[in-house]
Amino acid sequence: NPSDLNRTKWISVIAESAGVYTFELRPRQASDAAIGRYGIELTELRPATAEDRLRTGAEQTAAQAFLQLREARPEDLAQAAVLYRKALETFQSLDDRPQEAAALYGLGMTHYIGKQPTEAAAAFEQSREIWQEVGDPRQEGLTLNQIGRTWRLLGDAPRAIAAFQQGLPL
Repeated sequence: NPSDLNRTKWISVIAESAGVYTFELRPRQASDAAIGRYGIELTELRPATAEDRLRTGAEQTAAQAFLQLREARPEDLAQAAVLYRKALETFQSLDDRPQEAAALYGLGMTHYIGKQPTEAAAAFEQSREIWQEVGDPRQEGLTLNQIGRTWRLLGDAPRAIAAFQQGLPL
């Protein structure tokens, strides 16, 4: 995702058994190799809890949704929406607000690409509110940009301009 360049990405890993593991870290495309710096940092090593398993499952579901979204065929977009909603429900149950906002953004993109701008606008607005609540102005600004694009698609230029202007300082 181009908006993720130069951002720290957190991943969760649960090993089913003790052992030595190898992680391969590389860009999706070779042309992206010079863009950033890559590294791995282990922040916590402990037995997995039931909550960890739920969170990791929801992260995997959201990742699957993103892959479906990228295909952009109607049947893939429908499946992406189902997967994003499933991940969203789990993140809400865990009170994981940043992941909740990310799942809502993905759901909004699914609706936007699927030519359902009204549903997209609602999901983007919920996402924006959470990004504002958790204090992530960068993600809030990116979401406001998408809100502006959605209102433009709906033919509401004043609301589109307002969203773009609100996102500029962020």
